[in-house]
Amino acid sequence: MRIALILTFLLLNTVSSYSQHIVTTYNASRYSKVIIGDNFKGAVFDKAFSSKYLSQQLKRNAKKRFTPSDLEILHTEHILQHFLNDEKNKSLNLQAIYKFLNITRRQYFGYINNKGQKVIFINCFRYDKREDIGPSKDEWFQDYRFTFDGGCGIWRMAINLHDNAVSGPECNNRF
Repeated sequence: MRIALILTFLLLNTVSSYSQHIVTTYNASRYSKVIIGDNFKGAVFDKAFSSKYLSQQLKRNAKKRFTPSDLEILHTEHILQHFLNDEKNKSLNLQAIYKFLNITRRQYFGYINNKGQKVIFINCFRYDKREDIGPSKDEWFQDYRFTFDGGCGIWRMAINLHDNAVSGPECNNRF
């Protein structure tokens, strides 16, 4: 009995360390809302949002778009945390992403793939406090942020909500 209690405690403790909670959400623009969790901050973009650069990223995989729900974002973050925790030692890129994960901003875009499965495309970039002031402070949650440089401070990945498969990450145009 005592061993069962200890194992249950350890299991619950491990699961709770990966659990995510939404702290707040608010509408940020006509096509996006900001979502803030325990250790993440992102912008969820509506299916009607369009951008030339986003279209180029999704063109080969997206059959149509959808707006991710808060629960789908939490599920995405859960998969992301597990993936990076399990894979972080396999490459320098993943180590860098994992190290700075809590100070990245995320942009979430939902699409349906060719198999009819929901996928969340995440565009991430390292947060800089200087962006919280001046005219550029609201840019990241109003438009798709596209940058040619930045190493692993800027990365993208897709997470399939049907089978929890992770594609990427792509750091500075490299996997």
